[in-house]
Amino acid sequence: MRGTVQGGRYRIEVQDAGPGVPPELREKIFEPFYTTREKGTGLGLALAKKIAAAHRGQLTLGAEPGKTVFALELPLDPPAPSV
Repeated sequence: MRGTVQGGRYRIEVQDAGPGVPPELREKIFEPFYTTREKGTGLGLALAKKIAAAHRGQLTLGAEPGKTVFALELPLDPPAPSV
């Protein structure tokens, strides 16, 4: 895991060295109720992406064989107050 500041945003990356996410699953991985686990709900990544968006951020997946990287980017500046 590592964190960096880039262009007014804080980026946190979490990487693993497992088998990676197969290409056919990459588009579905953030869909609600999509899971490959027997007892999974398929809500974890969908909710995490929605929470990131609610805070003006984004959650992304970068994957290749043998390497998966999830990145969370959030703005460093607070939102303008609503009037």
